[in-house]
Amino acid sequence: MYRKLSLGLAGLGLVALGCAPAPPAPPKPTEFTVNTTADTADFKAGDGLCADATLKCSLRAAVTEANAQNRPTTIHLGRATHSLNLRADRRTARRR
Repeated sequence: MYRKLSLGLAGLGLVALGCAPAPPAPPKPTEFTVNTTADTADFKAGDGLCADATLKCSLRAAVTEANAQNRPTTIHLGRATHSLNLRADRRTARRR
């Protein structure tokens, strides 16, 4: 009787190990396609959308949104020349 009980507990242990939750899947990569050459900011950084106030995805908006994401991000650029101007933001300037 003692052997049956110990085998039963060992069997329960194996079942419990088999029912353990799987590790979380890695986050899916995000992709943004830049569709304007304007240097405009993302309307709401961190919402998962690359969109400025006119619903276009600028390079600045794509980079801002990519930095707010907690996952790999790919930014697709067209054949146009994109440029970003370095602007001093009052909030950024105070931190330095």
